[in-house]
Amino acid sequence: MEHVPEDKIEIFKEFKELITEFVNTEIEEKRLSKLQLDFISDESCLHRYLRARDWVIDDSFEMLKNTLIWRNEYKPESITLEEIEEEANSGKMYVSEFVDKEGRPIILMLPGKDNTTERAQKVKYLVFVMEEAIFKMKKLNEENIEREKPIEKVCLMVDYTNCGLGMAGVNNTKISLECLNVLQDHYPERLGRAFMINTPFVFSAFWSIISKFLDPETSEKIQFIKRKNLKLLQKYIDPDMILKEFKGKNEYKWTYENWLENVDPFLQYSNELVNKYTEEVNVEE
Repeated sequence: MEHVPEDKIEIFKEFKELITEFVNTEIEEKRLSKLQLDFISDESCLHRYLRARDWVIDDSFEMLKNTLIWRNEYKPESITLEEIEEEANSGKMYVSEFVDKEGRPIILMLPGKDNTTERAQKVKYLVFVMEEAIFKMKKLNEENIEREKPIEKVCLMVDYTNCGLGMAGVNNTKISLECLNVLQDHYPERLGRAFMINTPFVFSAFWSIISKFLDPETSEKIQFIKRKNLKLLQKYIDPDMILKEFKGKNEYKWTYENWLENVDPFLQYSNELVNKYTEEVNVEE
């Protein structure tokens, strides 16, 4: 409860007690796995769901309950490299090795490199990327335990260079809405700031649909930047952390081999986490 406002402490305690009782009951009835206990063991997780619903306990409980049920069925921590390899190998979306000025991991999206059409796989890869980013936040917080506030949000950069007319198509819009729903419903309070870079003319039609589904707080975190104004990024991200193609000083070039090396610690962590709870179940049985 270290970062819970003083006037919200009693609400937080009540919410924690309520959700812990729910999870324990569901585990006992074998409707949830013990992995969900691990998910709620981080108090900052409970804090995020309360903030996302303006500290209304019933609304926060409903939101977190739905996430726990979703995680139990979707199993984001069990997504394998083989399942997302086709989505990953174009370099169209990845958690970079760099952070913004507030220490938040930077997720880079390059929709112009999108070369797949399978809706379910696109959503699965987005979930994988979010889980990897959260793992990186965990490691960053462990490396600096004296940090005033823990890192729990990402910085998102979306570069629309080479995006064609298909962006505003029905299929792409449906996929984008599904991805947005997953992010808003199951990863609340995870966006620190987002930069939409070099959006094409057709983006306005696409955005007119998508923006209606964004909550106002999320909308306020989104900034549109034209290529000629890329130096504005340096207000939020150190030039050494910005790739050269975005007017920074960083010469990093994405390759599948580099990405694989970067993602390997997360894959190992996920595997160990799943095995830990699988072994506990086997021992009990």
